[in-house]
Amino acid sequence: MKKSKKILILCLMILSFATITKMPIIANTSNATTTTAYKHIGSKTRSKIEINTKTRTYTGKKITPKVTIYRNNEKLKNRKDYTVTYKNNKNPGKATITIKGIGQYTGTVKKYFYIRPKATKLYSAKVYNYDQAKIHWKRDSKADGYQIYMYSKLTKKYVKIKTIKDNKTTYYIKRNLDPDVKYIFKVRAYKKVKGKKIYGYFGNRVKKNLPSKLLSEITLTASSSGANRNTNIRQASKSCNNVVLRPGERFVWSKVVGPATASKGYKKATIFVNKQHKTDYGGGICQVSSTVYQAAKGAKLKIIERHTHSLPVTYTTKGNDATVAHGSLNLIFENNKSYSVKIKMTSNGKSCTCKIYRM
Repeated sequence: MKKSKKILILCLMILSFATITKMPIIANTSNATTTTAYKHIGSKTRSKIEINTKTRTYTGKKITPKVTIYRNNEKLKNRKDYTVTYKNNKNPGKATITIKGIGQYTGTVKKYFYIRPKATKLYSAKVYNYDQAKIHWKRDSKADGYQIYMYSKLTKKYVKIKTIKDNKTTYYIKRNLDPDVKYIFKVRAYKKVKGKKIYGYFGNRVKKNLPSKLLSEITLTASSSGANRNTNIRQASKSCNNVVLRPGERFVWSKVVGPATASKGYKKATIFVNKQHKTDYGGGICQVSSTVYQAAKGAKLKIIERHTHSLPVTYTTKGNDATVAHGSLNLIFENNKSYSVKIKMTSNGKSCTCKIYRM
């Protein structure tokens, strides 16, 4: 009888143990701080997992965001009810947090967060070749590349000027900068993760002024000018803009502007040929060449070749013009100074302005 009672008690203990089930730990995989409730197997009990997965900045050390789990408002214990492991959580990129239930709990949850590159340190921005600035920054061996931004009083905002697609390059030369303008440069590093760029913070800013002196400024305006003629003036002005002449170098119209053709965007407008009015591509560009000529003369540069029109023009006085015709009539002048000069050319179509600076 006693033996049968012991067997019965043993069977009841085995049956009771067999009915114990593990409680799952489950969470969604969104990359934000979450508080999500989940049902226990066979009951309406709820669980929640809290993790702050905001993007972090590279520190050189492993980053381990805190994990907190509650069950029926009771805080579960790490290493008793669950384990937490981290992967790729030191260098810039995408890190993984894995939570695994143990003891009475089961299930695996994975969460992700990003580590951005550290802020990029700028060393300097030095004037380089008269109208250029050389920007130099500290290398970030953990990044995949850099982005360079520039601010000036002309743009009134920061504009991205270059993307460097490797981490070994630590300088960039920005060309065609304007004289007497303050520029501000900043650089940030980035890390690519499956096509997505994770950007670091911008570090310090570097300011730079390009010193120069205005030597001459001329504006010529036509009394009348049609749409095609305005287009031609803007096109030729664009070709002359930002030309730099070092000591001894020459401005040659046929090389700087070249032939006025339809493929280059020129339109048909009135031209002078042997004291007659005709229509051809590039009509009106002599207003640009005359403006450049007068500015060069005002800057006391050496005029090598210049020709006047066969008929009067409306934008300047007689004898102060400079006609051009590709292959026959050219405008050439030489920088006879001991310093470099830069030509800045602007146009609204009917009028054009030429400024020559000492660099």
